[in-house]
Amino acid sequence: MAEHSDLFAEIVSEIIFNKRAAVRETHQFTYLKHNSDLCPLVERKLSHIRDAFLKHSAISYDVQGFGDQGTDVLLKYKYGNSANWKYISIQIKSHDDLGKKGVEENLQAQLFKIQTEYGAELEHIYLITCYSLKDRLRVDTARRIAKSIANSPKISLVSPDYAAPFIIISSNRVSAIIDSYLNKDDAVLKRARDELWAKTPLQRYILIRILVLFYVDNNYLLIDASGISEISDIKEFASLIPDYIDDYMLALVYGDKINPKDYDINIKLDRARSCFIRTLDSLEGLSESIQTDDATFGLRSIAMEQCLGLITIIISGNIKYGYSKSALTKYVFTYLNCLGEYTNPGLDGFINQDLDNESF
Repeated sequence: MAEHSDLFAEIVSEIIFNKRAAVRETHQFTYLKHNSDLCPLVERKLSHIRDAFLKHSAISYDVQGFGDQGTDVLLKYKYGNSANWKYISIQIKSHDDLGKKGVEENLQAQLFKIQTEYGAELEHIYLITCYSLKDRLRVDTARRIAKSIANSPKISLVSPDYAAPFIIISSNRVSAIIDSYLNKDDAVLKRARDELWAKTPLQRYILIRILVLFYVDNNYLLIDASGISEISDIKEFASLIPDYIDDYMLALVYGDKINPKDYDINIKLDRARSCFIRTLDSLEGLSESIQTDDATFGLRSIAMEQCLGLITIIISGNIKYGYSKSALTKYVFTYLNCLGEYTNPGLDGFINQDLDNESF
């Protein structure tokens, strides 16, 4: 295994390059300013990363906003009793910055200053470019910058489609990504993923939410579709994800190709059924995990032996972070990568909501 300091640097990279946004989502950068908006946002996200990593390792750290030594935000860290600090430098270029005369020459001077100042203890420089990808002038400028640093192994250019998700990433999403990255070979993680195999995203969210209710309330044994469908975050989730047939949705999740000719109906049709009907349908699809107790009244209960992996992760996440029910559900959903290859900006925003301070 890598040294903890190197592992920490790997995790920073994993978070920064975790998700790509659509071109239209980079338009926000046209009105975000370097000093008042972007630097504080990046500084906060680095603080999320260090705090989550502390759950796994006794690392010493500091996050500083500078504006001198050529860097905008500096992350310094060391592991254990090491006397030497390591540094990760963040250099940010806003939409306005990239439209200024001499920006390329000034950037080269800043990068040289950073490397000179921190020398061998510099772990990496991230050049985060925050501009609209629809702006041809700035796209061309960024391409020239990328070419100029292409042979610099310690410098990574973060394009706007990666920068946009990074600057809004929530602390609970950061925690889930770090936990998943560090536990990727864990037997409990593998079991929990097996328990969700061939389940649609809505089925997965409903199952995790029910298990969270069971764990938190400690007596949530009987389940009825009507009550579940009225839970606010389940209703919001259902409103954001199309009502495709299961086979098509699973193909999107697993990145499989599907032939419409194999089906009698248009598989891309959003059936737009009510949340209640979709919840009822989802519970039927979860019959191994949620068993019918009373068909007359539609009551169901949890089959504990079929959900042990999920329950273990829920308990662990709650002990570590003390999230609300909704935030804990979203943490587990992210931790298990429940959307897979399926992309949905609205749903990403919903899952990425920062709910740390929400009470039970």
